[in-house]
Amino acid sequence: MCGSRRLTDRLHSAGGTAALLSCVLFLTPACDGVGALGEDERVQPLTLMEPADRSETADAVRFMWTGGGSGWYRLQLSTDSSFTVLVRDISSGTVPEHIVRELDRGTIHFWRVRHEHPEGVGAWSVVRSFIPVRKALLPARPNLRTPVHLTIGLPREIIVEWEPVPDAIAYHLQVFMDEDLLLFHADLEELTSSEIPIRDLVFTYPYWWRVRAESVAGYGVWSNVWKFQVKD
Repeated sequence: MCGSRRLTDRLHSAGGTAALLSCVLFLTPACDGVGALGEDERVQPLTLMEPADRSETADAVRFMWTGGGSGWYRLQLSTDSSFTVLVRDISSGTVPEHIVRELDRGTIHFWRVRHEHPEGVGAWSVVRSFIPVRKALLPARPNLRTPVHLTIGLPREIIVEWEPVPDAIAYHLQVFMDEDLLLFHADLEELTSSEIPIRDLVFTYPYWWRVRAESVAGYGVWSNVWKFQVKD
């Protein structure tokens, strides 16, 4: 039993209504782990992963960290280590990473992250710094591998594969059932592998497919469009 509950029991038996109210307002949060300023002591500070401390980066950066739990994350960037002037203040959702683009090249940036949830917030992570020194480039056009263009007689489940693209962080695959690329069979984004199974293809049908890569700068151009056909 926490200290506030023991004090509540004593005050209740003594009829101390005003003191009981004070206990509820000021001592109860300490029992559930949330301090007076809303900082949740149960949530450990996050561990920063990328970019490395004092590193030179492009002007688009992928920030990554580990830790936290249910809730969301807040990412802050500043040009001073005390964060008096914020360059970005981002509620980044539930995924422990976020891409920030159009950063000022030649300027030292500081960054930190914390975990937040409806009952309070975690402590800020340690502060790291980096300096953007070059323009972030869009990724190259992917080269397709299999199924080879104009292949016929394929089964209803196949593996589509393309060559990995340098600096790609994800891929976008589209498979169509018409030559005008309007009728989707599959439209898959945020793929982290350069091969993926495609299922439930229709016998005798032709299909067209293409891929594009994504880097921290954004999406690159689409690959060539290749065609294949499922067996009769």
